[in-house]
Amino acid sequence: MIVNSYAQTALHTFFELLALSLMQAVDVAFVRDLGKDATAIVGISTAYFAWFLILGLGLTSALEFLIPKARGEGRADDARSFYETGYRLSIFIGLLSGVLFSGLMFFSNEFGIPSEIASDVKWFSTILACSYPFAFSSNVLRVKLQALGRAQIITQGMIAANLLNILFNGMFVLGWLGFPALGILGSATATLLSRISLNSYYQFKLKQLTPAPTFKWTADHAEILLFKRILKLGLPSSLHFLFEMGAFIIVGMMAARLPTEQSAAHTIALSVASMVFMVPLGISSAAAVTISRALGEQNQNEMRKLAWLSIRIGLMYALCSGLIIIVFRDFFLSLFTTDPSAIAVGRTLLFWAAVFQLGDAMQVILAGVLRGMGYTRIQPIVNGIGHALIGLPLAFTLANQTPLLFTLKIEAYWIGLSSGLFAVALGLGFYFQKVIRKPSLILRSE
Repeated sequence: MIVNSYAQTALHTFFELLALSLMQAVDVAFVRDLGKDATAIVGISTAYFAWFLILGLGLTSALEFLIPKARGEGRADDARSFYETGYRLSIFIGLLSGVLFSGLMFFSNEFGIPSEIASDVKWFSTILACSYPFAFSSNVLRVKLQALGRAQIITQGMIAANLLNILFNGMFVLGWLGFPALGILGSATATLLSRISLNSYYQFKLKQLTPAPTFKWTADHAEILLFKRILKLGLPSSLHFLFEMGAFIIVGMMAARLPTEQSAAHTIALSVASMVFMVPLGISSAAAVTISRALGEQNQNEMRKLAWLSIRIGLMYALCSGLIIIVFRDFFLSLFTTDPSAIAVGRTLLFWAAVFQLGDAMQVILAGVLRGMGYTRIQPIVNGIGHALIGLPLAFTLANQTPLLFTLKIEAYWIGLSSGLFAVALGLGFYFQKVIRKPSLILRSE
């Protein structure tokens, strides 16, 4: 029963996350003919946007554990309370993130972003900032739909949102249907409208299934306690994601200082890697939701079965996806750019993107498995060691050796990123073995 639920949740979550990644790929593809600068602007802005996006999603990721576990224990009222509190929390976090992000990007010159694109980065980022509340609250609505067993609604919504994103990009980037062609600012507008549309669709469907959560600016004592519980469990997961994304974003910041073809190739390679990453991220989410429900039902056999199933599927997928990236890298690059110099650099970066698929898939799936068991505190510790003490120092050390060891600094950065991901996967793997071998640890959880 739970395994069947796992398969359905994993499939629909994969489509949802793939669709989110395709939105970014579509945005990059529509500005392809606007030149290398346009590709770099979209990539840089999206990279900085991810700082607050990942932090906010991590803070509410505790709902993937709390809501299904409460339902597994037959506590429907508690599940609804977590949902309503999490929804209000997501709105507050979204508003705060939008203000901080847009304010931060008005100092983009301080981050080494070339002056010729700094102004466009600021305004592109300001439009993106408006989408934070919709992105965060949509994630809470998604968890609620999964808990209700209506994951197909998520898939339907994401398909519709992607089609709308293509239409909006055509309208505002290229001037379809008589609309003014706004260039890269039109791409940001399309992303904002697509996220608003997806959020509205989720809201509409949930109103047909359950009473809508109320939004208010104040909270009573009981809600404050729920806020604290969500944040206590979600903060370690948030830091886990933040350390990982932080490593990529720091490299993106360094890439912004490099020649345009290297910065553009980095953006393209990261877009391809992000799309491939959506499958293990979907497996991770499905593992967290279904394992937490098995935990609520005190079903250890199902917990173990789901954990190992997730790891085996992730391992096979990582090996296959890495091979596909290597074999078809010229095709992937052609979707994003026609510039020969960017393609040449991109071929090298996609090779390393293929290599780190194994480490990336394993670390995110293991994180989801541990989150489903209620263990999140170990995750930021392992991520901090893997990326801050291994991956990034190695990346900067190798970059300083160019041109002795590498022709391109960006290649050295990607080798460092790969090393950090493998270190995190090994660390979480050792901790998972410790938990899975001791039933008392599983039942206790954090």
